[in-house]
Amino acid sequence: MEINQNIKKYESLLADREKQVRNIVSEKKRNEDLAKNYENIRASFFTYNQAMEFVINDLTVLLGKSNLTFSSISIKPIKKIDKELYDFSVDIEVEGSYSHLRSFIVNLENSERAVFFDDFSLSIKTVAPLSLGTRLTLNLLVYK
Repeated sequence: MEINQNIKKYESLLADREKQVRNIVSEKKRNEDLAKNYENIRASFFTYNQAMEFVINDLTVLLGKSNLTFSSISIKPIKKIDKELYDFSVDIEVEGSYSHLRSFIVNLENSERAVFFDDFSLSIKTVAPLSLGTRLTLNLLVYK
């Protein structure tokens, strides 16, 4: 009788251990998935140097491809959002047609990196042909 009770006790302990092992394996998989997602998300943000290169090189190329002329690009002071995450804001003043502006925005949205529009204002510069003056504030999330 005592042997049967001990066997049941050990079977119960073994079942508990097997459940713990399954939970540990499941938790390990979840942690690996989280780490992979973190790296994928982080890869969509800029480093500080990449943000500067984007503003100096890529942004001006995108403006040219979209047939927009820019009168100014200014970089705002960088703001800390979190431990490693910073907000890198850029003000741009451009002039061109609505279709050129739309083309520029589509090109920005198709960028591999995360670019967010924070502020957007339009004004009519000329009526015939229609030319819009536009001020955009772009936010680039930067990891330092």
